[in-house]
Amino acid sequence: MIGKLTEIERLELIKGLEEHNTGKYFACHETLEDIWMDKGGDLRRFLQGLIHVAVGFYHLRDSNYVGAYRQLEKANRKLSDYATVEVGINLPKLLESIKVWLENLRFLLDNPDSDKDFGIFPKFDYNAEKILALT
Repeated sequence: MIGKLTEIERLELIKGLEEHNTGKYFACHETLEDIWMDKGGDLRRFLQGLIHVAVGFYHLRDSNYVGAYRQLEKANRKLSDYATVEVGINLPKLLESIKVWLENLRFLLDNPDSDKDFGIFPKFDYNAEKILALT
């Protein structure tokens, strides 16, 4: 699936993953969207899932819990289809983090006055060399 990306697009994917990991969620969204725009099929759905993750944490950082929940639900739905596919990203770990954050968000939505802190946001666990080498 990632093999359908050009080398430049793979480098951009890595750039987007790193933007997310450094808290630049909007930049990650923009970077991944530039790749996603002209793709179809599974690759398009997979990239959309990654974009939903970035947008979800962008909303969460801004305390938009409804928007964050909706985006992470979409990410979970789309990325679950690829949990066993080798893409150079640890998708099982990411999906587990998404499920935990959906539970956290459900708590925050049910308890809007809560000041509970759930800690740091998850990062993409990825291997750049694997992403670049996938065919």
